Amino acid sequence: MTSVGAESSFGITTAFTQPILDTLMISSLKKEERGVGSGLTLIVLEIGTMSASALGGIIAAFGGYAAPFWFAAAVCLAGAIGTAVFLR
Repeated sequence: MTSVGAESSFGITTAFTQPILDTLMISSLKKEERGVGSGLTLIVLEIGTMSASALGGIIAAFGGYAAPFWFAAAVCLAGAIGTAVFLR
């Protein structure tokens, strides 16, 4: 897959998931807290996007090319479990 294809896939995926995440976050806050909550969500998203490439490279250097994908799977699983516990 070319770089353009990978970036397009990321953009399409984000277009589907980001509105859902924003809606979940905003609906859990009071009206006067929504601006700050939205800003914090975007900051965390951008920090994660910026640091993912470097972290993935470091993980691949020590664990091979499959290691970043296993790491990402573990992070997603932890996030799913944390979300299930938090939303109970």
